[in-house]
Amino acid sequence: MKRKRQKVYAFIDSQNLNLGLLNDIKNKKGKTIYKGWKLDFKKFRVYLSDKFRVSKAFYLLATLKKINIYTAVLSAMVMSWFLNQPPKTVPAS
Repeated sequence: MKRKRQKVYAFIDSQNLNLGLLNDIKNKKGKTIYKGWKLDFKKFRVYLSDKFRVSKAFYLLATLKKINIYTAVLSAMVMSWFLNQPPKTVPAS
C-alpha cells in the first residue's frame, strides 16, 4: 500500500529573512566578511520544495503598525487548516 504524502507548509517571515540576507557583516576592523544579497524567490521556492518537500509556502509581510492585522491573518490561516475550511477575510483596522 502506498503511503499518503504528508503536507508540509512553510511560513516565512519576510522581516527576518530580509534582515538576515540583505545586510553586510563586517568585523571589528571594518573588513566585510559577508556580502549581503537579494533572494531569488523562484529558486527559493524550488529549494523549499526539493529540500523540505514544502507543498505550500506563505510569505508573511507586516510592519509594526500592522502587527495586529498580521497576527489576525496568521491565526485565521492556521485555524482554517485545523477546521478544514477556507480562511475568512480579516477586516482592516
